[in-house]
Amino acid sequence: MRTGRVLTAVLLSALFVAGCASYGPEPERERVRQAPSSPAVLPPVAAPPAVVQPPASRQPAPGPQSAPMALPAAARSLSAQAQRASEAGNHEAAAGYLERALRIAPNHPVLWQHLAVVRYRQHDYGKVEGLALKSNALAAGNPSLQASNWRLIAEVRRLQGDRQGEQAALAEVRRLTAASGAH
Repeated sequence: MRTGRVLTAVLLSALFVAGCASYGPEPERERVRQAPSSPAVLPPVAAPPAVVQPPASRQPAPGPQSAPMALPAAARSLSAQAQRASEAGNHEAAAGYLERALRIAPNHPVLWQHLAVVRYRQHDYGKVEGLALKSNALAAGNPSLQASNWRLIAEVRRLQGDRQGEQAALAEVRRLTAASGAH
C-alpha cells in the first residue's frame, strides 16, 4: 500500500517534469492504483517552465512549433509561492496563487497545467480534465506539454472508473509522443 503511494507521487512528479521538458515517462508503464496521500512538489520556477530544453537526443523533429511563452515576473513569483505552498501541503493556497498568476498571464499553458495538478492533489477530479484541456488548447506546438496533460486526464479518468476514457486519453499520449519524436 505504501509502495503504491510512493509510486503515485513519483508519477505526479514525472507529469510535471514532462510538462516542462519535451519528454516524459512512457505511457505504457505500470499504472499506480491508489490516489496519493502525500503530494508531489511543483517543478522549480527559477526560469519559466516552458523554456526548459530537452537533451539534444530527445529534440523533436523540426516542424511548426510555437516559441515558448515567457512568464511575466509577477506571475513567476506567484508560481514560486504556489510551489512552496504545495510543498507544505497547502494546496488551497497553491491554487489561489496559481489563479492570481493566471489573471496576469491567462494564456500561459503551463500555469493551467500546474493548476490542474494542484486540483488533482486536492482530489477535485471534476476540475482536472477541464483545466488540462485548457492547457492543451493554449499549448499548440508543444506536444510534450499536451501529452503530459493527457497523462493527467488518463489518470483522473482511471480513478473515476472510466476505463474507455482512460484508454482514449492514453491513445492521445501515444499520438503526441510519436508526433514529437520523443521516446
